Amino acid sequence: MAQLPQLYWKMGDIRSFTNDSAGSHPVNILTAISQSVVSASYWKVVNDAIGSSSYPSLIVAPTSTTASYTDMRIVFITGDATSQTEGPHVSDMATNCTTATWTSYDPMLYVGIAPFAGECTGHENYIATGSLDGSGGPAPGDWRHGIGGGAIYPVRARFSGWMSAHASANGSHQLKGGGGGVFLIENAEMLYGQFSEDFGSYNKNEVGLFMAGAVFVPYSTTASHGSPGRMFGIAQGSDVGSSGYTPFRTSNDPPTDIDASSDVRFWPGSNTATNDGYGNRHFCWDSGSLAWVQLQTLKHFSDEIADEFTTDYNAFRAGDGTQVLLPLHVFQNSTPHTAMGYWRQMTQCAGVYTRKIMRAPDGTVEGFCIQKTHDRSATFTSPGYFLHNQKSFT
Repeated sequence: MAQLPQLYWKMGDIRSFTNDSAGSHPVNILTAISQSVVSASYWKVVNDAIGSSSYPSLIVAPTSTTASYTDMRIVFITGDATSQTEGPHVSDMATNCTTATWTSYDPMLYVGIAPFAGECTGHENYIATGSLDGSGGPAPGDWRHGIGGGAIYPVRARFSGWMSAHASANGSHQLKGGGGGVFLIENAEMLYGQFSEDFGSYNKNEVGLFMAGAVFVPYSTTASHGSPGRMFGIAQGSDVGSSGYTPFRTSNDPPTDIDASSDVRFWPGSNTATNDGYGNRHFCWDSGSLAWVQLQTLKHFSDEIADEFTTDYNAFRAGDGTQVLLPLHVFQNSTPHTAMGYWRQMTQCAGVYTRKIMRAPDGTVEGFCIQKTHDRSATFTSPGYFLHNQKSFT
């Protein structure tokens, strides 16, 4: 098992953006993400083709220029469903992530990751490298594969394919953030982003998220990249295709209850081999098979981890005060369902609200929680996830 370095999460401010109805390629949400990254510590904008392109895109990368993970590029675009001219082509989508039938929810924010884009000299910070640039041809950067452009990245970059990170409210055709916005939680190798029309309301369903980077700790050296072995991955959490969907659970179901109505459909999703309308899929790059693999997550629900977890003794708190943080195990979604690894420095927890800061008794930040809203009174009894600053299971 890889001995990866310990990472430290940082959380940015909420950055609101005007509800955008500017057609198929709204830019307000991309501008908000760009501004959030500019204010970040561990990530930087390397290509901001927002205001000057017919097909806007945003590319971000780690700030480090010497580490082994610095070739990563996370890419964002806005466009219609894959069945529409102004949407990404189905051949450029991640497995089972087509949005072809969800035209009521476009435009959408799409995200993808190219873990080795930095190895593609001359193309590391540019997408749609197959786009033409000539009389009558599409402009460079036209990512509509099969219509205007070519491959999103050269093969060597190992682009994941697009997936929806945030969708318009059903029938509104607006990417909404006027009452909420976007915030980022980051570390040197991972980037999490959450979007909402209104972070203060538990009743609104316009919620989306993504996580990308070296997000898994691999079990096998053959499936990992470099030394120490990293496993790159990406996860979506969009409400596309279901007006009543939220990425997070709304009740404290027991950890053994994996019925589709209570757990499987929630982020990070499981048993989603088909496009069932729930945008909760996650993937890893398997260096052994040189392919992107869709995953399932076995969720260990730690109901003792709540607001006072750093001070209250419980079944998972040792005599020296150490709080055991159970891993979220991932395995292949399809046969042979091979065990791949576990989520890096993340565990499921109970009774939290988004943006909750977990502190040790001495005030040291232990990590941050994510859920649907930051209104404690509305969601304090609902499970979420704890992005923690501890290296291992403990």
